[in-house]
Amino acid sequence: MKLTNYIAPLLKWWWLIILASVIAAIPAYVITRPLPPVYMARTTLVVGRTITDPNPSGNEFSLTQQLAEQYAGIGMREPVRNATMEALGVENLPTYWTASVPNSPFVEIFVNDTDPARAQIVANELANQLILQSPTSPQRQEQERNQFINQQLINLQKDIIKTQEDITQKQETLANVSSALQISEISNEIQGLQTKLSLLQSNYATLLSGTQSGAINTLSVLEPAALPTQPIGPKKTLTILLATAGGFLFATGFAYLIEFLDRSLKTEEQINDLVQLPVIGYIGDAGRDGWKHVIEKPRSPISEAFRSLRTNLEFSSVDAPQKTILITSTDAGEGKTLVATNLALVLSQTEKKVILVDCDLRKPNIYRALGINSKPGLAEIFRERSSILDATQNVDGQNLAVITAGSIPPNPAELLGSKRIKQILGTLSETFDVIILDCAPLMTTDALVMSTQVDSVVLVTRYAHTMENTLHTAVEQLKRANAHIAGVILNRISRANNLAYRYYTNGNYEQEDESQATQVDRLNGQVNEKKLIPGLVKIQNLFFRKRKAAEGNLIADGYLFAQIASNNEVESTIEEFDEGKEYTTQN
Repeated sequence: MKLTNYIAPLLKWWWLIILASVIAAIPAYVITRPLPPVYMARTTLVVGRTITDPNPSGNEFSLTQQLAEQYAGIGMREPVRNATMEALGVENLPTYWTASVPNSPFVEIFVNDTDPARAQIVANELANQLILQSPTSPQRQEQERNQFINQQLINLQKDIIKTQEDITQKQETLANVSSALQISEISNEIQGLQTKLSLLQSNYATLLSGTQSGAINTLSVLEPAALPTQPIGPKKTLTILLATAGGFLFATGFAYLIEFLDRSLKTEEQINDLVQLPVIGYIGDAGRDGWKHVIEKPRSPISEAFRSLRTNLEFSSVDAPQKTILITSTDAGEGKTLVATNLALVLSQTEKKVILVDCDLRKPNIYRALGINSKPGLAEIFRERSSILDATQNVDGQNLAVITAGSIPPNPAELLGSKRIKQILGTLSETFDVIILDCAPLMTTDALVMSTQVDSVVLVTRYAHTMENTLHTAVEQLKRANAHIAGVILNRISRANNLAYRYYTNGNYEQEDESQATQVDRLNGQVNEKKLIPGLVKIQNLFFRKRKAAEGNLIADGYLFAQIASNNEVESTIEEFDEGKEYTTQN
């Protein structure tokens, strides 16, 4: 699959994507615009004294981390919340939360509020109330006990220092005596002092473990909350961008979903992969009244598309020219009659004699499209109520013969499958070079029956309307009937998807179209006013002007001059408008 196939849904549904993005962005802007700025205050607490202890143990670190997680949970409980509201004299607290820092003894308290000072006060008070829930709580009895212990520690510290000094002094004295009795006495004194020192140190350690300075399960403020100066939100621009991106992604996904679920025909690759048939024509949307588009607007992109179709048909049958071409479609409303009439008209612009036969005996439209009589027609020929010659009509000013459908018969499939149709086509082949047959869609059996009577079948599909399964079924039916399918036409392509339209528009084809069509209409009026022959007999001659392209090819400009001939010779002089020359033709 080509990259353009992935981009195509974005180009097709660009308006939906933009609309969804705008719809998502506007509410986001309206909602975020009046929101006040939000400030965040943070207080950090530490569990234990491991941070200040020069020789902490691994067990102490592990225990303080576990305690930090427990204190973070206690901070979100009702006792801490209620105590904070009571201490501050408020009924509600702003949004806050507590969390322990992973792999550390720290506990953090975060407070968000639109008032930065209030956020700071609440954060510090929450920390204070959390400390009161710990053994570190400074109650009065606890304070008196701590003061007594601290005094005992001071006394013990003094005794330990004095005992150490006495031991040092006795050791110095021991080094200067020589009497055995003195040595024995001093040694006993030193031993007694050392025993006393050990007892004092033990008591000191015991008392120290009962104070906060030696406890692990303590909680203190490491970093009080500062007054926040920069708001942390709301991030209005980011919110609007995220909403816009969400709308964009939603619409983009929806567009791709629509294209994925849409199995209608849109590309040549899609048709080639599905039925292995060439696309021989890309026809734009000529509207409901574009039956004679190639005559009314000979330089329009759609007219150029029909000329390309004519060329493709000629190239597809160089070795074996195809005289009878059946135009049908997969379903109704796909524009087969419009294609048939314009193809017949554009073929009639060459030196070939062309006849258009309306074989749609169920819902005929050729007579209405070309503005001719509906009867007599093909049905009357079948019933032998009219001859082929009498049923043949001419399009005013054009070298195109037409046989309409005539009266609608009750059994069209049986008529089209009879031997009589072969005789009719054989007779027409003797007079005309190309026979275009407009037949009913393949939803009926008429086209299948006729497909075996013609040289080739052209299948008309409608852009973004004909479904893949419909085309596949139609082609399989034609293949089972051993019909020769010349190719597929992708019809009614919108301007936005028609590259040829944009190309020819840039080449000023449409600007010239109006003036050229006016000239042709004026010329047709001159030919019609002469009323050369009252009774139509047959199409005799076709005159047209050609222009050489850069490659030397001949391209018909679309100036058609039809002349009706009978037993009498007719001479007409037609003045060429743009070069001032005269062309004289004689039969």
